[in-house]
Amino acid sequence: MAAWVRSACGRCCSPGARGDAQAKRSRCRPRPIGSEAGMADHDSNATGPAFDWSSTTLGAVEGWPPGVATVLAALLDSRLPGLLAVGPDLVCLPNDACAALLGDARETIGMPLRSLWPGALDSFDAAIRQALDGAGVVAPVALRVRRGGVLREAWFDCGFSPIRDPDGRVRAILVQGNETTVQVLAGRRQAFRASLAATLQGETEPHRIIMAGAGLLGRRIGAERVGYVEFDPAGHARDHGWCAPDVPELAGGVLDGPIGPALTAALQANRLSAIADLAQDPTARAATPADTSAKPAVRAAIVVPMVTGGETAALIVHQGTPRQWTREEEDCAAIAAAEIHHEIARSGVQARMQEGEANWRALFNRLQEGFIIGELMRDRAGQAVDWRYVDVNPAWERLIGMSRTAAVGRTIREILPGIEAEWVSRFAQVVETGQATTFSDRVASSGRWYEGHAFVLGGERFAVLFLEITARRRDEERKLALLDLGDRLRGLREPELIAEAAATAIGVALGTAQAAYAVIHPDGDSASVLRPWRRDEGVVSVEGAQRLSQSGRFADRLHAGDAVVVDDVETTGLSINRRGLVEQAGIRAFVNLPLLEGGRLAGLILASDDRPRAWTVEDLAFMRSVADRTWAALQTAAAEAGLLALNLDLERQVEARTIERDRVWKNSQDLLCVLERGLVQSANPAWTTLLGWLPGELLGRQYQTLCHPDDFAPATARVGQEAAGRLPRTETRMRHRDGSWHWFAWVGTVEDELVYASGRDIAAERAAAEALARADERLRQSQKMEAVGQLTGGIAHDFNNMLQGIGSGVELMRRRLDDGRADLAARYLDAIAQSVERAAALTNRLLAFSRRQALAPARVNLDGLLPGTAELIRQTVGPAIAVETSLRDGSWPVRCDPNQMENALLNLAINARDAMLPDGGRLLIETAHVVLDRHDLTGWDDAQPGDFVRVTVTDTGTGMTPDVLEHAFEPFYTTKAAGQGTGLGLSQVFGFVSQSHGVVRLQTEQGRGTAVQLFLPRDTGIHEDEVRSAPPPASGDGLRARTVLLGRGRIACSSHDSRGAARPWLPGPGGRRRSQGVGPAQAGFRRRLAADRHAGGRYRAAGRPQRAAACGCGTRAAAGPAGAADHRLCRQRTGRPGRPRRRDAPARQAFHARCA
Repeated sequence: MAAWVRSACGRCCSPGARGDAQAKRSRCRPRPIGSEAGMADHDSNATGPAFDWSSTTLGAVEGWPPGVATVLAALLDSRLPGLLAVGPDLVCLPNDACAALLGDARETIGMPLRSLWPGALDSFDAAIRQALDGAGVVAPVALRVRRGGVLREAWFDCGFSPIRDPDGRVRAILVQGNETTVQVLAGRRQAFRASLAATLQGETEPHRIIMAGAGLLGRRIGAERVGYVEFDPAGHARDHGWCAPDVPELAGGVLDGPIGPALTAALQANRLSAIADLAQDPTARAATPADTSAKPAVRAAIVVPMVTGGETAALIVHQGTPRQWTREEEDCAAIAAAEIHHEIARSGVQARMQEGEANWRALFNRLQEGFIIGELMRDRAGQAVDWRYVDVNPAWERLIGMSRTAAVGRTIREILPGIEAEWVSRFAQVVETGQATTFSDRVASSGRWYEGHAFVLGGERFAVLFLEITARRRDEERKLALLDLGDRLRGLREPELIAEAAATAIGVALGTAQAAYAVIHPDGDSASVLRPWRRDEGVVSVEGAQRLSQSGRFADRLHAGDAVVVDDVETTGLSINRRGLVEQAGIRAFVNLPLLEGGRLAGLILASDDRPRAWTVEDLAFMRSVADRTWAALQTAAAEAGLLALNLDLERQVEARTIERDRVWKNSQDLLCVLERGLVQSANPAWTTLLGWLPGELLGRQYQTLCHPDDFAPATARVGQEAAGRLPRTETRMRHRDGSWHWFAWVGTVEDELVYASGRDIAAERAAAEALARADERLRQSQKMEAVGQLTGGIAHDFNNMLQGIGSGVELMRRRLDDGRADLAARYLDAIAQSVERAAALTNRLLAFSRRQALAPARVNLDGLLPGTAELIRQTVGPAIAVETSLRDGSWPVRCDPNQMENALLNLAINARDAMLPDGGRLLIETAHVVLDRHDLTGWDDAQPGDFVRVTVTDTGTGMTPDVLEHAFEPFYTTKAAGQGTGLGLSQVFGFVSQSHGVVRLQTEQGRGTAVQLFLPRDTGIHEDEVRSAPPPASGDGLRARTVLLGRGRIACSSHDSRGAARPWLPGPGGRRRSQGVGPAQAGFRRRLAADRHAGGRYRAAGRPQRAAACGCGTRAAAGPAGAADHRLCRQRTGRPGRPRRRDAPARQAFHARCA
């Protein structure tokens, strides 16, 4: 059709030229107004007859109004439907798209607009008049157009635009628009469905449902009769019919006449069948009676079959005259059939479910999950297009926010018009396959997420059990957002980019209008907002400098670390000025989340919206998580920036130190070199100064050629032992360039097979060391001679006293023999024997110090030995000294000589007593178990690591000075006055402990006291010689009863042995005057004598000399408390003289033996 129109513009051919649309458009280009002269010329090239425009009111083309051809050319090239109405009669010139919508072009082109659709004047005549008056207008238009040879009703939204000539007069109207038939019909169908649902709502009887639905359909489409037929399983039909007023009912019901075969065909095809004329329908014609003169009561019909499951029904529409059914009428029939069928089915279901309704409803209502019973709805092609709510539970109402009555009976698309197709196809698949499915999906229109399970119930029905998971999905999405933010922040180092990433995460996840991060400056008031995220360009940006003081009282809360959350600025109580500032920025709700560093406000996370918003706890938690990550990223970025600056500074320092190292390398007076596999890689200038070698001469040279042959092998052996690390000091001789050898001390390190060595000239050091060694040797020799002199002097002094006693005794005995008095010879021999015994005791002490004393070691249980020794010590030190013991229960046994152990403790006690006199004090003896390792035993070669028993003797005396402590264990070293001590007490203890494989330690503090610790090794063996108490006394063969020892009128002999021999004639009370015999029983008593020697040759008690006292058994003993104690112990322990009851310390045993 457009070709005839195009012939008017002079650019297209006749209808035969319409083959190539694209070529046609390429030839049809708009011409300027006034080019109409060539419009008719082109007609001569047309292959078909041109349209006769002179037959129209327009006349020949040459007389057309100016500009019409140009507008027409543009219209013909447009793909939008449109036509041009030209001239006073508004002659129609449509384009191809318009012709396709309107039908046959030959009926349209050249026709006046008002005569083309006379029945549609009411719908668009007003629009035409407005366009002719020069005003454009848009109006809906309803037309009946011929499509497929059939007139059909169609709806359009058309725009009417006036076309003016150069003088401004309206010479034509451009009509363009879009067809809205589908939308109009959909709306009318929707309205009909809603009306039908409202009509059928509340009906429970099937007959009433059919009559109400059929009547509404009949009135809607203007039908004469509407019937509903149900077939039972045996094939019997039951029909219900509705007739329009004044229309008689059929004798045979709705199945009367030729409708039966048409119904059968429709049921077999299971699709809607619309018959315009049953007389012309092949299926119906086969059942028409032979008597054609009989006028059938039904000539047109619509049959809508419904075959669902085991049920079969149909809706039938009758018309007594032939009728062309419209698509809308067919759709209304299908809707009515479905609704009636559904309502009948629903009423049947209700009847069948009444028995168990109570239990079912209780369970249904108690479910926490939403529950839906739905039924699919299909189109005429059998495709599922929607589904209807059959029932829902209260949980559904709570989850969806809609009442049950508003949903039941309506479809999902009615309730949610824009819902996604998946919410229909998913449940259709469940019904069609019979397989249950699970889902988790979002409804876009509401933004809610649902998760559930769907399963088939039977027929077209299904059930859905679901929960809303919007909150959970939101949490998951926010967690993913945090993960994504963490990934993004990991690669960012600039604060602006970090702030932008954080703001984007908050804005996108929370859906705010704006989000940002702000840095708070040290003054606590000024802030800088960095690169905010905005939802769109219309949101006012808050980027830049801001001041917290503008927020008023909120600033104090932020400095305190409290978040500021405002749901609506209109209700927060802000002042008018501050509210105005906020509203000018387009903010109605906001959150300010503070970030503190060391109690100071350092940053803010900002989020705002342009509408009121209730910020949730989850929103704030998400912002806090973003804030934490952002702060960590900023701190990391700052740390890395600082590290980068530090690295740059380190590089500068390394460069400076490299220069310094090079300077040290050059200026060093030591030999420096680097060796690789024995080859010199580099050498400093000192090689030239010290050995005459130039650095260039050394490079690549074997180190072996520079080292003395005798020194090379030991040096390389040490290097081989150290694969990496510091090398030990090595002294080698290095060859000078002139061939001489010089001593150097080498140190170095090994790293990556490279040896970094430094050699120092030690010729002067070696000379000094040799001189020092010679001086040390001379010093040691001098010290040795001094020690030997001191030792020999002490020994000579003591032995001189003893020899004087022996000489005096021999001289007296000679005189007595010369006088013929031989009876006194024995007395002088006893005096001589005593001097010999003292010489032997001195020898034993020297042997103990030298650790060559003959010991009698035994397994000793200190629990039994020490109590008796402590009692002896009490009697020895006197009452001014409080002797206490702290002995460990179950003490380990030790292996030592018990007599020497007792003697050592006695020596320590006597030294302690002397240190505490005359004021007295406290003496503590205690034992403990200890474990000593090799570190503890350093310097004690005879002791082995392990278990030890520690015996500690502690006093509260004057203590020792450092000088005295240094010489405490030296023999003959004493701080006492001449004649009051030998200086062998501590040396004897030292020798005894060392010979017993133990350790002795001395701790002292001047003015506080001294503690001597004896560490004796634990005896872990089993021995039969265990000593649990003091050893028994020796036999009394060498003893003579009632013997008194004399020394300057006192009981104890002093160190002046000659006096004992010079005064043998002194009488003693109650007995003969003779010396104590020599024998092993005197050992304990000898110790008492040794203790007396420490007191200066007197037997003292509390520091004062006492007169001698005689024992009740006739034995002379010391006077004072010590002597009284001796007598008391004698009586208590022996019962009678000469019979000791139990073991006692050796000194007491000797005393008791003498008493016996």
